[in-house]
Amino acid sequence: MKAPLKLTLYTKADCSLCEKMEAVIDSLSKQMLLSLSKIDIAGDEKLLLEYGEDIPVLFCGGTRLGRHRLDKSVLQKKLENLLAVNRSAKI
Repeated sequence: MKAPLKLTLYTKADCSLCEKMEAVIDSLSKQMLLSLSKIDIAGDEKLLLEYGEDIPVLFCGGTRLGRHRLDKSVLQKKLENLLAVNRSAKI
């Protein structure tokens, strides 16, 4: 059984862009095996300094997949590329 791709979304409350990005991820999770962790930057001074108003920001491992707005087809292509790289690294 394949493990899900682990995504991390840096977000904060009452962020319409964050809600839209999460909806894109939810929609894509119907096609791909994804696991999403959301981190609210409001509770962490370091993250507030790092991201501030520059959210949402989406990562898979150490790879930043996008920020602010992310189209479903763009995200899918990025995730497929990550999967291909991971598969070739395991060979």
